[in-house]
Amino acid sequence: KVLGAVHPDTATNLSNLAVLLSDQGNYDEAELLLRKALAIREKVLGAVHPDTATNLSNLAVLLSDQGNYDAAEPLYRRALAIREQVLGAEHPYTATSLSNLASLLSDQGNYDAAEPLYRRALAIREKIFGAEHSDTVTSLNNLSDLLRNLGKDLEALQIYHTLLFYNEKYYGSLSQEVSITCWKIASCSWEINKLDEAEIYFRREVEILKQSLGDTHESTLESMQQLGVFLREQHQYEEAEPLLREVVKNRELSSNPDDTELAGSLNALGLLLAKTNRNDEAVTLYTRALDIRDKALGTDHPSTVLIRERLAEITNKQDINKPSAEI
Repeated sequence: KVLGAVHPDTATNLSNLAVLLSDQGNYDEAELLLRKALAIREKVLGAVHPDTATNLSNLAVLLSDQGNYDAAEPLYRRALAIREQVLGAEHPYTATSLSNLASLLSDQGNYDAAEPLYRRALAIREKIFGAEHSDTVTSLNNLSDLLRNLGKDLEALQIYHTLLFYNEKYYGSLSQEVSITCWKIASCSWEINKLDEAEIYFRREVEILKQSLGDTHESTLESMQQLGVFLREQHQYEEAEPLLREVVKNRELSSNPDDTELAGSLNALGLLLAKTNRNDEAVTLYTRALDIRDKALGTDHPSTVLIRERLAEITNKQDINKPSAEI
C-alpha cells in the first residue's frame, strides 16, 4: 500500500512469505509468490541484476525440491549466467549457483556434467574462504559423493579422509558427521578391496554410535549389521555371528514384529548360517523374514523375491541330501 505493488521491497516481502509457505508445504502458493516477485524485480531492477538472480535461484530450488527438474534447470542456468556477468566468475554467489546446478544435474544422474561445476565451486571457495571454511567443506563433500557415483573411488577416498579431519576438528570425534564420514570411508574402501581399512572404519563407526546414541539405537543397529555383513563376506564368521545375533535380538525387542528392518536382520543372519551349513536355523530365519516382507512389501517386491530364492535354494539342498526311503 505504501510502496506500491511494483517495488523491490514488495518483491522481498513476497519472497520471504514464499519461503515461509514452502516450509509449511504450501508449494503452489509459494511458487506463485516467487514468480510475482521475479516479475517485479525483472521490471524494476532488470533481467541482469543480482537480486533477480537470487529470485531465479529461489524459484529453482522450490521446483527442484518437488522433482520438477526440467523447469528448475533453466532457472539455475540463468541465475548462474547473471552472477558470472555481474558479480564475476570467482564470487561466492557464483560458487553457490555452480553448486546448485551441479546438484540438480547429479540428482538426474548426469554426473559427468555435474563434476566440472562442483570442481569450479570448490576452487572458488578454497580461494576465497580457505580450505577449512564450512562452505569449502560442503563442496568437498558434494564432490566426493559425486566421484563415488562416477566410479572414481580412489579420489573420493582421499577426500573422505580430508573431510574426516575437518569433521573431527569442528564437530568432535563422537559426532554424527564423523560417524557418517567413517561409514563413507569404510564402504568406499570395501568397494576398492582395501579390506583392512574398511574394517577399521566400520568398527570405528559402530563404536561412535554406541557411545553417542547407545547400543540399541536404530542407527547403531544398522551400523552393527553392516559390520557383521562385511565380516561375513570376509568369511570371519565367528566375529560376524554375535554381531548379527545381537542386532536381531534388539530389533525383536524394540520393533514391530512385521518391521522390514527386522526382516533384513533375519536375512543377514540367515545367510551366515547357510554359509556355515546350519540350514535348519537358516530356514527358520528365512521363513520369518519372508513372512514379514510378504505382508509389508508384497510377494513380487525384489527384497521378498530374494529371500524366497534363498529359502528355496536351502530347501532344495536339504531335499537332495535327505536319504531316500527304501522301495
